[in-house]
Formats: sequence, structure tokens, C-alpha cells
Amino acid sequence: MSEKTEERKLAILRALHEEEGPLCSARITEHLTAMGHETSERTVRFHLKAMDKEKLTDNLGKRGRQITERGVKELSTARIYDKVGYLAAKIDLMTYRMDFNLGTRTGSVVMNVTLLENDQLERAYPLISRVFAAELSMGMLLTFLSPGERVGDVVIPEGKVGIGTICSITLNGILLEHGIPTISRFGGLMEMKNGKPSRFVELIHYEGTTLDPLEVFIRSGMTDYWGATESGNGLVGASFREVPGDSRSRLLTIARNMKDAGLGGVCMIGWPGRPLLEIPVSEGRLGVIVMGGLNPVAILEELGIRVTDLTTEISQRLNLGDTTGVVVVKVAPGSKGSEAGVQMGDIIKEINHKAIENVNDYAASLKKIKNGESVNLFIWRKNAGFLVIKFEK
Repeated sequence: MSEKTEERKLAILRALHEEEGPLCSARITEHLTAMGHETSERTVRFHLKAMDKEKLTDNLGKRGRQITERGVKELSTARIYDKVGYLAAKIDLMTYRMDFNLGTRTGSVVMNVTLLENDQLERAYPLISRVFAAELSMGMLLTFLSPGERVGDVVIPEGKVGIGTICSITLNGILLEHGIPTISRFGGLMEMKNGKPSRFVELIHYEGTTLDPLEVFIRSGMTDYWGATESGNGLVGASFREVPGDSRSRLLTIARNMKDAGLGGVCMIGWPGRPLLEIPVSEGRLGVIVMGGLNPVAILEELGIRVTDLTTEISQRLNLGDTTGVVVVKVAPGSKGSEAGVQMGDIIKEINHKAIENVNDYAASLKKIKNGESVNLFIWRKNAGFLVIKFEK
């Protein structure tokens, strides 16, 4: 397939994916033209016939075409260089589409949707409440969605419940409504000390990624909401924005009004041209740190186990003979890891029969395990030898 044909195919899939219903070839041509693709309706019909054969689209007759599950998958695995910067563009699009009025507290906001099994809700609710109580969330609002309900591209399936939380992009929309342009620079993992933001320990720039940075950190097991909500010391999701330096006084007022409306989430506002949490800021702009919108549900992914690399010094002290594995340095009380019997000082050697060499291996292995699936830890414990601990993620 030629480069041009591939581009048009992906453009057609994107146009269909953005619509809730089917599109005729004329409407698809309009979408492609708006996206900067010069093409004719005849050419679009030619590509659609080929895509029908590939089962990327469904032909619904006079109603037009709609994208199939296979088409959605094809779009999500499209050439990576075509998608770099996609997240930043998506943030801009959602910001532009927002129409929330802070004065009247009416209009649309951007929402994250997380799916849970029905029987997980009873356990999940108190954990989510911990994050809200610690003010580590983007606002204090939460909604539950029943099977069959639709939010954007997401339809809640049978047997599941949807949890809707306010996305941090909502801040961008509100600031735009007030004439304040916002640059979303990166999503990161922010260290909390004694309940206060301390520094960013990891970050992913929006312009250089196709993925939600916070989702990456959550599924890699890098967060520590248990610690952040229990003692004020942990690792949570946050994002970094830049706004014009002259807007600081207005921004402070808007942040207060957002908090009164249940949309608080701005945790730090810097000064023009000055670094914020050691992050340099462009001249004439100031930094803003916003809590991650997924924070309330992110705690559900955690096992409550913090680990570090097994150094030569630790290995020699324990007479292990090698440095393969990771050391458990903290187990949160009441967490899945604690209830399963994991203890501080345990050496995790394998997860689900896969050897763990270091923290990166540990994070990657946990990321592959879905909620509800079994986690089998092969560990070494002082004065007990090798043990196997099993529990569900």
C-alpha cells in the first residue's frame, strides 16, 4: 500500500471514529477536506470499498459507513510517527469543545471514565474516598454510570459500572473561557512529602507521546497513593501547565472559584519566569501544577507494595550471593499486598513465573496483569527461605 493510500485510509477511520453514528461518503469527504486532505467523493468511495473488504468498515446502505472494532484497533495501532503529538492535539480539541461557565456552574467539562466489575465497587469506594479526602484529586465530583450509558466513545458494558472523574483538561477549558491560553507541557509522577508537593520524579511530555502519561505510571506500578493518603508521603499523578505571567492574580481567583464549584485541583501556582518544583518556565510565563484526573481511581491499581533494586550491599548483608530481584521497602496496611502476607524486607524474585531482575522488570510485569487476574510472587524471606504468595490484582 502506498504512503498516500495509507494516509487516506487512516484519515477516513479517524473521521468515522469521531462520529457516534454512520457517515455517508459525502460527509466523510467534508471531514477529510477539513483535515487538510484534498480528495474527491469518488476517491473516498473507492477507499471505502477496499476497507469494507478488510472489515475495517461496515456498509449500512443509505445510512453510510461506520467503523468496526477491527477498524478501531487498526487506528489505535497506526504508524507511531503519525500519532506522535496526538495526545497534545487531543487536549487542545477537548479544551476547545468545552463550554462550562464557572459563573453559572453549567455546561460541559472533560471527564475520565474508568470501568469496574459490579462486585468490585464495594471495595473500591472507600479507597477512592481516601484520595478525595487527602485532596489529591481534580475536584470533588464523582459520577457513576450504569450499563448501556454512553460517554463519548465509551459505552458501559453489562456487568460493569463506570466511574466518572473530572479530567485536569477541564482547567484548560475554563481558563480559555476567561481568555487565558494554556500550554500543557507534561504529565508526571509527583512526590508528596508531609502532604505537600516536593518534586517531579518522572515526566512524559504531551507533545512526544501517544499515551496518557498518568495511565503509564499507574499501570506500571510506579505510584504510591497508599502512602500519600496515609502519611502524606507518596507518589501521585500531576500535570504541568504554563500560562501568561500577567494572568497570575486572575488565575488565583479562578482557582478559588473552581474549588468552590467542586472543581479544585490546582495545587501550585508559580511566579513569572521562575522554576516551579525545579521545572524551568519560559520567560513571560508561569507554571501551574494540577492534580491528575485519574488519581481517585488510580489507587485501585496499587498493590500497596513499594520496592527498590537489590543492591550489592543489601545482597551481601543478607548473604544472598546475587543481586537478582527487588526488595520490598514498604507494605501499606490494608492493601492487597499486606492482606496476602507480603512483608517489608521480602525479596521478590519472580512474578507469575517471570524472573525479576530490577524495578523496571517489576513494573513491566505488573503492567501486564489485569485487574482480577492472579499475581504469584516467588519471594525470598530471611529466616524462612523461598515462599510463594498469591493474590488477585
